[in-house]
Amino acid sequence: MGLGAAAVAAWPLLRRDAVGALLAAPPVFPGQVGDAIAYTTATGTPCWRFFAFAGAPADDFHYVQCIVPQSLDVAVPTPTVLVTHGATGTEASIIGEINPRTGVRKALPYVVDSWLDHGWPVVAGRQGSTITDTGRGRNGQWGSQASRLGIVDSWHWVQTAWTPHPNGFCVFGMSMGGVVALNFLLEAKTQAIPVAGAYSLDGVTNLAYCYTKNFSFAKQIRTVYGIVSPCVPGDEQWIAKVNVPDGGHDPQACSPSQFAPVPIRLAASGNDPSVHRIANSLLFFNTMTASGWPVEFSQLAYTGGHTAAKHFRPTDINPFFERALAIAPWPPITTTTEAPTTTAAPPPPTEAPTTTAAPPPPTEAPTTTAAPPPPTEAPTTTTEAPIPPI
Repeated sequence: MGLGAAAVAAWPLLRRDAVGALLAAPPVFPGQVGDAIAYTTATGTPCWRFFAFAGAPADDFHYVQCIVPQSLDVAVPTPTVLVTHGATGTEASIIGEINPRTGVRKALPYVVDSWLDHGWPVVAGRQGSTITDTGRGRNGQWGSQASRLGIVDSWHWVQTAWTPHPNGFCVFGMSMGGVVALNFLLEAKTQAIPVAGAYSLDGVTNLAYCYTKNFSFAKQIRTVYGIVSPCVPGDEQWIAKVNVPDGGHDPQACSPSQFAPVPIRLAASGNDPSVHRIANSLLFFNTMTASGWPVEFSQLAYTGGHTAAKHFRPTDINPFFERALAIAPWPPITTTTEAPTTTAAPPPPTEAPTTTAAPPPPTEAPTTTAAPPPPTEAPTTTTEAPIPPI
């Protein structure tokens, strides 16, 4: 089920909440669809949850669900997390019920609550998937160019809604969302879009492997990239449709220099039957670190099944994002300051002294009186005010 004209008509007038205002009342953000509704984390942090089109056109590549703490000051730079979902996920993946026995949410919503408790807004996009009658996602995009550009538009949109941290999104990708996150790093490098860092949980890094090992994955990948069977990764059709367009879409086949040089952490399991660690995260880790990656590139190995609840560890994810936010941003924030210039005023003209002969009195010898010299001015200096940094 895609988004149509009725959803577009529901857009409110675009506006941004007042600078310095906290979100005590339901906010209205640019492109918002419907009213914001209250959301409370398991630990009691009050938030607002809303849907919006993060850019244009109003389609499934731009439809997002956001949760923002009510303590958010839209004028203050704030870390913002972008979530990229799995092949059967949607923007709804960030929502879950609180377990009455444990008092917390499970898996991804558990981590989402921890971000909100930190005061960090969370953005989750549909990323081009469509919705089944049961609410599951289908037609996952697997890092297509349209999904890449949708995330770029989300970054520009967020800057009209609140003030994100200047280092860029903290990107969290799970399962298929891993390859989506890495494709965003490829596009970020091309367009010089800031990214704080990327955390991949049981994420795809090897598109060719997933195409050959999983029939349902292969079906989606063929649809997205316009592949006609038979096709084998590495053959002429695969290269022409996956590896060449837009600089490539299979992270494992891309050069390390094509990615935005930001911190990356890969968490994966050797017991994952869907996205095996050895053929994905470990292989990608070895390829990238051999290139001399300039910042953190780390990994975490565990033993559970694919996207097992115990893999969602705020104690590992959040310190990684904090480290990524603490380093110098990429691309570097540059300022151009012109040194002040000093121009000496030209010296005043120098006049030769003049001699005036007084008329001779009848009885006295003529006298000569020298005119007083002209006043001498000290040179003046004009200083141009320095141009403020841009």
